[in-house]
Amino acid sequence: MTALIVSGSLSVSTDPVSVEYRDKLVRGAEFVEEVTDAASQEIAVAMLRDLKQLQRDVETTRAKLKEPVLAAGRKLDQLAKDHVAPLEGHVLRLGRLIAGFQQREAARVAEEERARAKAIADAEEQEKAKKLEAAAAAGTIQTEADLNKAIEAEAQAKAAVAQTDALIRAPLPEPVREKGVHIKAKLDFEVLDIGALYRFKPEWVKMEPRRAEILAVNTVHSVVPGLRFFEEDRTVVRLR
Repeated sequence: MTALIVSGSLSVSTDPVSVEYRDKLVRGAEFVEEVTDAASQEIAVAMLRDLKQLQRDVETTRAKLKEPVLAAGRKLDQLAKDHVAPLEGHVLRLGRLIAGFQQREAARVAEEERARAKAIADAEEQEKAKKLEAAAAAGTIQTEADLNKAIEAEAQAKAAVAQTDALIRAPLPEPVREKGVHIKAKLDFEVLDIGALYRFKPEWVKMEPRRAEILAVNTVHSVVPGLRFFEEDRTVVRLR
């Protein structure tokens, strides 16, 4: 079932005219190999201005074209979230109900397996005792009564063997489970003390410097543990 519908299509390409202009600028920039005087500086500045102007134009166009896409993406995310919101509570509730039943089934099966093992052990003991009684009866036959007693003992011994065999061959207990359903333990965690975790295992904690905040309140002369400030010269040109 398709729950979300996309209308229309999106096709993006570069403008051939802009590609030609870009390549022209690149070829022109390649001719500027050094700045040695006022004239060569004027050429370099003019070329830099054109390059940066094209960069800004492309970025402006990219941001303008991308905003509807971003807006559509945000709308899609919200539509999907709203669409499944009524389901999530029931998904969790039913999952917990099924998991609880499966836990009870596992406990029942374990108890039945213990009972089965005990029944087999008791039957084997009973079988052993009956065989001993049959052997003893068979060794003391002197009268017809003794013969009948031996025959009865032998029958009881055979019955004990059959009972043990029946217990062993009986189907093993199994939990009641729907086809395609299984319970899987999923590991998760919650952070109680991020500092304690970092002291225990630093590689388990992701730390990143907040560049904007750092640069906003410091200078090249600032002294901050763990940081080194420096300045890099960059040419700034006013665009038309």
